Amino acid sequence: NGIHCPRHRPQLGRGAARMTQARAPRLAGWLWRGYLGRHWRSLGLALVFMAIEGASLGVFASMMEPMFDRVFVEGARDALWTVGAIVMGVFILRALTSMGQRILLARVAELSSADMRADMLRHLMRLDGAFHQTNPPGALIERVQGDVAALGKVWSGLLTGLGRDAISVIALFTVALTVDWRWTLVALVGVPLLISPALVVQRFVRARARQSREIAGGMSTRLDEVFHGISAIKLNRLERHQAERFDRLAQERVSAETRAAAGQAGIPALIDVMTGLGFLGVLIYGGTQIIDGDKTLGEFMAFFTAISLAFEPLRRLGNLTGLWQAAAASIER
Repeated sequence: NGIHCPRHRPQLGRGAARMTQARAPRLAGWLWRGYLGRHWRSLGLALVFMAIEGASLGVFASMMEPMFDRVFVEGARDALWTVGAIVMGVFILRALTSMGQRILLARVAELSSADMRADMLRHLMRLDGAFHQTNPPGALIERVQGDVAALGKVWSGLLTGLGRDAISVIALFTVALTVDWRWTLVALVGVPLLISPALVVQRFVRARARQSREIAGGMSTRLDEVFHGISAIKLNRLERHQAERFDRLAQERVSAETRAAAGQAGIPALIDVMTGLGFLGVLIYGGTQIIDGDKTLGEFMAFFTAISLAFEPLRRLGNLTGLWQAAAASIER
């Protein structure tokens, strides 16, 4: 498939991290051409469902203004039923589209993973004896099973983020802009905080994810050696020695996974800080306008709801950087 299992795989250093970062489009293209592209109809339908689910949040946020201004302030009873029916319809639509896209993605993930494992096995069986003498069975099993499983979990999350969450953010910020573009600028005052850290996190998470996958391969190799050589181990009373070797690998994996998780959590944490700064600015600036009578309570609630709902998918989108680095590490292997 164009990306093969090398006989020796060194640890990922800074130079290698920059190289793999530049290869990101080729890795994504390999995944699409080789496995996901053949399911384009199912993926396209799933994206349509995601777009509907994401856009529905914008409709819900826009209902806040008539609900507060017409119903609660003016006391229009007919508007109460209209707004309530629209809100109920939004949540029913979200339930149906959410269920549909999850089923479609799960099926495509399983089909593509099955194809990937089958191709990987055929490729490994065609390699010469020298390769198999250098690479132990446990490491190869981890390539076929563990790396493919890790990749299958990640790409569906990436697609969901690009489909549902991106549409949600666009729809909700459109509602916010229609209420007041100045309030929207104030809410986004903390965006510059995200730029530099995001670039640093990408390289860090890729290196940690790759290290974790390599350690997982080492653990599978150790298990394979233990169970194939259990008679010799018991004869020489090496149970404790083998258990300690496995424990060291397990602790290394815990450390690598923890550091990778810390890197992935960095961007959503910064988005939370950005959210707090934005809410503080809007509360002070917009609250003053409401008190002076320049803005209505309904306008503020529509804006507040849109921005509140927007930052959760925005946090998930921020986490996509780390998810892609984990996926790229498995694709490379």
